[in-house]
Amino acid sequence: HPRIARSPAIADSDRLVYFAVTSIQAGIDIGQIGANDIIINGSTLTIILPPPTLTNCFIDESASRVISRDTGVFASPAPNIESEARIGALFYFRDLAVDEGILAEASAQARITLQALFTSVFSIYPESPIETIEVIVQEANMQNMIFTDSCAP
Repeated sequence: HPRIARSPAIADSDRLVYFAVTSIQAGIDIGQIGANDIIINGSTLTIILPPPTLTNCFIDESASRVISRDTGVFASPAPNIESEARIGALFYFRDLAVDEGILAEASAQARITLQALFTSVFSIYPESPIETIEVIVQEANMQNMIFTDSCAP
C-alpha cells in the first residue's frame, strides 16, 4: 500500500513528504490449538481455531523514499522526522488493513484450508466415522490483541 505522509511547512519548521510502500500480513497460529479445541460429536469433527492476529507489518525500504524535504529558514532540521514519517505510515496502513478486513480474510482462509485438509485426510480412511468437518475461528478482538514486534503500536 503506497502512502504519502506530509508534515506542515512553515518558516520555523521542517517538512517532509514520504512515499511509503508497506506490507501487512495476518494469520492464525495453529500451534495454539489445544486438546479442548478438537471435538468429535458423532460423525462431526469440530476444530476451534484461535483468533487471527497481525503477523508481520513492514515498510518496503527499497520502494519507499523521501519525495521532498523543506526546512524553514528559521528552523533546524528535525533529526527524527523521517523515522517518524515511516512509523506513522506503517501504523496508518496497519489500522487500514484491519478496517478493510484483513483479520476476517485470515479467518476465512484458515477455515477453508483446514476444512480442505481434514476432508482430504478423512477421505483416505473410508472406515472413519467422520462425515462432517466444521472449523470455527474465534473472533479477533483488537483491544486484547497481542501484536508481533513489527506490528506493535
